[in-house]
Amino acid sequence: MDGPRHCSRSIVAHGDLEQHRQYRIPRDTDGLGRIAGRHDPPGAQESGWNLPESAREIGRSREIHHHEEVPDGKERVKETYYERVQVGTRKEKVGTKDMGNGYFKDIYEKKPVYEKRRKTRWVERTRYKKVPIYKTRYRYEIMRWKVVRTASASRADTNPVWPDLELDTGEREGRREQTYGVTLKDESTGETLEIEPGLETFHSLQVGDSKAAILNGLGEFQRFVEVGP
Repeated sequence: MDGPRHCSRSIVAHGDLEQHRQYRIPRDTDGLGRIAGRHDPPGAQESGWNLPESAREIGRSREIHHHEEVPDGKERVKETYYERVQVGTRKEKVGTKDMGNGYFKDIYEKKPVYEKRRKTRWVERTRYKKVPIYKTRYRYEIMRWKVVRTASASRADTNPVWPDLELDTGEREGRREQTYGVTLKDESTGETLEIEPGLETFHSLQVGDSKAAILNGLGEFQRFVEVGP
């Protein structure tokens, strides 16, 4: 839709200042990359507690893998504990008695008063010591894949395609990576804003579209919104 657009601001819930802006999409871009990998010649030397199936062993040794605590006799240690001790009594009303003459008499009982007192005592406990646990550590040579080059492609529409990737001998395709970018232009100020929407939103956009967008108080894109005519 052509013609002038408006720029307005309004305060919404949660104490954030949201900016409502009207944008036109002058161009859409997407980038998709394919990564080629090659073996590290002639093979990297590594070590570990397990020998990979594809590795060539070049040595091994017994080394400390970890420590374990094992019993090592008994020992006497001083222990702190708390004991509930009665330190007195107090009167407590437990009811009333009808005297039969129109009067009532309160009935009291003595209740014990307790407090916690800190004490110490000697106890016998098991003593432990740390013992090293040995395992076999392997040294080996192994072929690892590493990234040697990346092919990428971009275009100014919402129909992304993967770039062609020509592999040389000893190479293989690695992981694929993709990003979807859109450049928005504020029709009232001419300012541009780069965003990376999700794939569903990306496919819903077309070059030249006019969209109302909401920014947060920091000027960061939040979402597109539908506006009335």
